[in-house]
Amino acid sequence: MISILISVFFIFSLFVFFSPKNRVSKFIVFIFFGFILTIIAAFRSEEGNPDYGAYLDYFYEQDFLQVEPTFVILSKIVHCLFGPYPIYLFIIYAIIGVSLKFVAIKQLSELWFLSIIIYLGNFFVLHDMIQMRAGVASGLLLLCIKPIYDRNLMKFLAIFLIAVLFHVSAIIILPLWFLPKIKERILIFLLYIIIPISCIIYFLKTNLIMVLPIPFVQEKIDLYIAIQESGAENSLTEINVFNSVFIVDVIIFYFLLYKYKLLLSHNKYALLLLAIYGLGLFSYAALATIPVFAGRISGLLEIVEIILLPFMYYTISPKFISKLLVVVCALVMILIHLLRSKLII
Repeated sequence: MISILISVFFIFSLFVFFSPKNRVSKFIVFIFFGFILTIIAAFRSEEGNPDYGAYLDYFYEQDFLQVEPTFVILSKIVHCLFGPYPIYLFIIYAIIGVSLKFVAIKQLSELWFLSIIIYLGNFFVLHDMIQMRAGVASGLLLLCIKPIYDRNLMKFLAIFLIAVLFHVSAIIILPLWFLPKIKERILIFLLYIIIPISCIIYFLKTNLIMVLPIPFVQEKIDLYIAIQESGAENSLTEINVFNSVFIVDVIIFYFLLYKYKLLLSHNKYALLLLAIYGLGLFSYAALATIPVFAGRISGLLEIVEIILLPFMYYTISPKFISKLLVVVCALVMILIHLLRSKLII
């Protein structure tokens, strides 16, 4: 699997530098890339995949109390149509998760191949190969960007509700509706101070997530706290907020924030994307007392990296260097995720 992913990464990278000039040819290649990633995600390997066993248990038990309704419904459909073969469920999730990302990329940006490279580097392994329910929810979050910007409340609520049915962490999407109501100058000021505030919360060990008065969410919180206190999952018991990945993400965030007016001249969604990205970085540090929630919520919000990080292309000349920088960032990301997921042994 590792050799396939790295090979696909370098093949995709070639199209960053030598993409077809004809828009029809470009779209055909774009769709083909989506098909390749769907196949890889659908036929994921069990080795090195920490969630694989849990998904098998959910599939066979079909218990609404353990997992979101969509997983149970899709499992029942697979049982009815194909029998007790979970591979068909993985295929369905792969098709949905990857397709949503590609629809969002086409909808929100002109930098298709740069966005695909960031997606492959930073989210494909984590979301669509491991956390496939979160992978669908993150794709739906991206599809919320346009209705938020257009102030299309009904479309936004419809996408939001579907996302929550796929993964409960998608509840964090709802407050994003109010971001455009904040005046630009105030929003920019808040974005500049949001990371320092999150670090203060981190050092004070303040538990923000416990204030949510939602029974199902509280049950999840209690479960994760019990796991954390028991030490059953050592990898989830502590977050080193000041790790190299977070620091680099913060540097990129402030660089793009400094250039936000330039970015807006190229993409009307730039400021909204920056705001969501800032909230993702904020949640990683501010919610660090419950590492699983910090990882889930920040990972969901930071999906906007797929659209946002390629905007470095607009800020750096010559363009070959800007493209190379994005590709190198993506390469480092995919190697980190492969190491963390133990796909590289």
